[in-house]
Amino acid sequence: MLEPSLFNVSSYLFEKDPAKIMNMRIDTLGQMANLANLRPGGRFIVVDAISGLLVATALERLGGKILV
Repeated sequence: MLEPSLFNVSSYLFEKDPAKIMNMRIDTLGQMANLANLRPGGRFIVVDAISGLLVATALERLGGKILV
């Protein structure tokens, strides 16, 4: 059993069905979060079309925990 972290979930989805997450790799998600300047205490609007991975990335960056 692996911990349901963002890295493990996105890696699993990328290996199982990459088209479902628009072939988005974990490094690309990290780069998007960095370019969006996501930080705790900020207010952000997130539009997601990749099975919730972008929202999960934003929540993790804002200091929340992902419960799967």
